Amino acid sequence: MKKNTSFFIYSIGKKLKNSVFALILLSNFSKSFAQITFEKGYFISNNNETVNCFIKNIDWRNNPKNFQYKLTLDSEEQTNSIQAVREFGINNSSKYIRKTVDIDKSGLTQSNNINKLSDQRVPIFETETVFLKVVLEGDANLYEYVSKNLARYFYSTQVTEISQLIYKEYRLGIETYIRKNEQFKQQLFKHLKCKNISLRNVENLKYTKKQLVTFFNKYNNCKSNSSYSAPVQERKTFSLSLNLGINNASLGISNKSRVNEFNVSFPNQTNLRLGLDLEYTLPFNKNKFALFITPTFQKMDLHNEKEVSWVSGGSLQTSIKYNFIEVPLGLRFSFFLNEKSKIFIDTSYNLYYTLEGETIFTRSDDSVFDSFEFKSQKNATFAIGYQYKEYSVKLGIQTSRNFFGGLQFWESSYSPVNVTLGYTLF
Repeated sequence: MKKNTSFFIYSIGKKLKNSVFALILLSNFSKSFAQITFEKGYFISNNNETVNCFIKNIDWRNNPKNFQYKLTLDSEEQTNSIQAVREFGINNSSKYIRKTVDIDKSGLTQSNNINKLSDQRVPIFETETVFLKVVLEGDANLYEYVSKNLARYFYSTQVTEISQLIYKEYRLGIETYIRKNEQFKQQLFKHLKCKNISLRNVENLKYTKKQLVTFFNKYNNCKSNSSYSAPVQERKTFSLSLNLGINNASLGISNKSRVNEFNVSFPNQTNLRLGLDLEYTLPFNKNKFALFITPTFQKMDLHNEKEVSWVSGGSLQTSIKYNFIEVPLGLRFSFFLNEKSKIFIDTSYNLYYTLEGETIFTRSDDSVFDSFEFKSQKNATFAIGYQYKEYSVKLGIQTSRNFFGGLQFWESSYSPVNVTLGYTLF
């Protein structure tokens, strides 16, 4: 029964691996089960009409310029743009208002190269019409605008219009350190005065959403006029799982310099996988995207005997012992079926660390004919899985891996299919 099961798993994996339609299948599958739902919300049109509807909540990382909605859950999906809508919101989730504002986008660098930073301290404003996300409303209002690596915060009060809280990183000349224009502290100290807010509260403030929310809440509570606060969505940032699984694959090794003389084939082998899965959920798109690292211990012990005429004794025995840690680094995309279950797709780049890896050729009298150590190359894995509460199961297919990378004439072909069971600890 065990051999039949292993052969069945291997056969399925091989067929998927050899089919170019596998990726197309996964793509279509993802579209069918992408559970970004339509949720109760509203929008206000240019003529001030409020329309109750259902809005597609994709948990925007960047401030949107349009959104999809339905008038009823059974009606046709429609799109509204920033040109046609003054405001829109999703109940108990988010709220956006359209404003034409001056935004400073200078001082940013698309890389870690400090030489590409702006050399001007003053902001360089660009006028743009955007949807600002409402973070807090009250006597003082806080808004957020995010686009790629740009994060800017805006504010208004009962006596001031919406304007940007100014923060800019820059450098002068050939300086190798970053200077900061933190004019936002002066803005807040000037316009958000209250008995509970001291100069020190402002001086220690950092230009982050978390700290600005705390500061604005402090001010609004002081004024006793806090009316709206953007809902804080609970996010499970990190999770850790225990994994137990099996690999199944055949292995062939050969030496290019000796045609057929050193060609050795091992039949399908099943070996255990034991590891951990550490997952970091990215803070956008409804927790669908995550980065993961899955260090996994594996052990192989293979033997083969082949009759040959050119070795004394007439036979050559091949023994492979390989203990290693596989470290996949990858991206995971989840399709949430409901609050308790999801389907997920993994793609990863795999690193390998050899604990013990040696191939030994011996004659019939057990004398060593040849031997060498493993120098395993890297490869990739594609997988699909299902999780229910803390329990998960995953089918993975690996690209071919050469155990003898770096050796001039030797090569191998090893492309395992694996099935892994997981249990999430937290």
